[in-house]
Amino acid sequence: MPSILLANARSLVNKLDELSVTLSLDNTDIAAVTETWFGTDLPAEATAIDGYNLLRKDCLNKRGGGVALYVKDCIKTKPVDTDVPDSIECLWAQLQPHWTPRDVSVLYLGLLYHPPWANEKNLQHETTQYLIRTLDELRKKHPHAGFILCGDFNNLPLQPLRTSHPELRQVVTKSTRADATLDLIITNVHSHYHVPDTTAPLGTSDHNCVIWKSKVADHPRCQSSKIKRRLVTQDKKDALGLCMGLTDWSEVYSAVTVEEKATTLYKR
Repeated sequence: MPSILLANARSLVNKLDELSVTLSLDNTDIAAVTETWFGTDLPAEATAIDGYNLLRKDCLNKRGGGVALYVKDCIKTKPVDTDVPDSIECLWAQLQPHWTPRDVSVLYLGLLYHPPWANEKNLQHETTQYLIRTLDELRKKHPHAGFILCGDFNNLPLQPLRTSHPELRQVVTKSTRADATLDLIITNVHSHYHVPDTTAPLGTSDHNCVIWKSKVADHPRCQSSKIKRRLVTQDKKDALGLCMGLTDWSEVYSAVTVEEKATTLYKR
């Protein structure tokens, strides 16, 4: 199961190098970043991290917001179209890691940024109903799917989501901004992960990062295969050539069929 770094960047462009180093040092599989502040006119090369595929949804017509998923390019990833309303900053991806538990057929990862200005009751209701509807639709397609919904929820009420999907659990227990826990991970695969930990913010952001690591960090199927190769030097090549030149091959040549030639060769 993939390891995840959840961060509210409060502008990621000037913190991209720091994020890249953090992912490399911890060998993190996925970075889920809110408040990227990416604009639609920002070129792809200005947001890329080597070794990771990027899915992003930029905030339109206003400063701030935006969400982005950086997923290691060795994990099969495809975006999921969930008909997100323009007023909601959320994106979904379907992941196929190298290994998942038998009870998880496929993994869906959702990333949400619910801004403070969207805490009016009608906007909260729109967001929670969208999340419930999306989870319902994905569960119909894959009844045994694993779900990870993370992001900055601010004061979005979670009770409607928990009531509709009681199998989901919010697992972040430490504060992520001052004394508040705003950056959350809601999931049904919590039994396969350790309790999330928090670490220092990215740059000058006022949100701590959340680190979530799998209990099976390096399953045998995920390990790089080792290929044994015979050491071949010029001296060994010369010795082989001399041996073949001094060998009497007449019995092999005189054999009629391929099978007879092979039998004669291996008897020598």
